[in-house]
Amino acid sequence: MIKFISGDIFKSECEVITVTVNCKGIMGAGIAKTCKQLYPATFRQYNAKCKLGIYRPGEPRLVSIDRPLLLFPTKDDWRNNSQYSWIEDGLKRIAKNSDRFESIAIPPLGCGHGKLQWDKVKTLIEKHLGILPNVIEVYEPKDQHTHDYAVEYLQYDDNGIHSKVYEL
Repeated sequence: MIKFISGDIFKSECEVITVTVNCKGIMGAGIAKTCKQLYPATFRQYNAKCKLGIYRPGEPRLVSIDRPLLLFPTKDDWRNNSQYSWIEDGLKRIAKNSDRFESIAIPPLGCGHGKLQWDKVKTLIEKHLGILPNVIEVYEPKDQHTHDYAVEYLQYDDNGIHSKVYEL
């Protein structure tokens, strides 16, 4: 089940919080900037690994220095836009490794400074994470969020998403 909510992702009680980053080691805006302020040791390690070329778009990395954070590169350079293929690649990796966590909080991947459209990213999240048994909190963009709700995904196929919606 996925819960679509609003608020401060860093106040989530989920086991893992996802932070969107670039591959240049810069956490200068948005969720990444807040992460840098809250978790400076995580930032230092991320920055050092970026200088070694370890981070690549669409290849999230779980780090647990300050707390469990999934650093999700949605762009190669902070100056460039995100790409849907990178979001999808990263979501596939999350799904493949979903046995490593019970709950995860996810922001609107690539939709802020990355310039992606929320409706397309939301569909990718539903497609790849919707049928997982994990608790998944998706923090919708403020301008797109009208109320908190949860969706139980029964099936995702070529005919679309088959689901039940619950008010929270």
